[in-house]
Amino acid sequence: MSNLLLILLCSILPVLLTAEMVIPINVIGNLAVIATPESHIGNPNKTLYADIPNLWCGAQKLGEHLDVEYGEFTRLSDGKVFPGTLNQGKVYLEIGKANVRVTGRYRCEVRTLDKQIHSGNLIIYCNSENIEYDGNNLILKELAEEHAGKYRCTGDNSFPLFVDGPSIPHQLYFDQDIKVV
Repeated sequence: MSNLLLILLCSILPVLLTAEMVIPINVIGNLAVIATPESHIGNPNKTLYADIPNLWCGAQKLGEHLDVEYGEFTRLSDGKVFPGTLNQGKVYLEIGKANVRVTGRYRCEVRTLDKQIHSGNLIIYCNSENIEYDGNNLILKELAEEHAGKYRCTGDNSFPLFVDGPSIPHQLYFDQDIKVV
């Protein structure tokens, strides 16, 4: 019995020693940043801007930092690609003061020194202390008379009109006049 076990172990051992172990490389970074708008009022004649922290990403293997030689960020809403800036083996996207429409999901792709491409997702959230949502109502705080006017909420979605049909984009608009008293 022990000879049979020894033969089995000897025949399995070379397979275990020669099998290539794949150790995953993880993309790391600031997974989410919060954009702070200058105000909560924007309209077709007034662009709403926000201060947005830099996005960054890098790579690591078994918890150890790996230098990257190139990186880029893709805004998923429109596919626009932004080249990153290398600094200390990481890639940065400097945004600063920008239109709040840059908020949303981004994908970071980095190329490590071994020429392998790795990617991860990042999100820019827009937050305002003057806006709350209670699940049913949008609550605007600290309004002044200059904030009076028409507000529009736009809902976007795509879905087929019939089973196995093509997906068709749809929009719903809700306009509300706001008076400040």
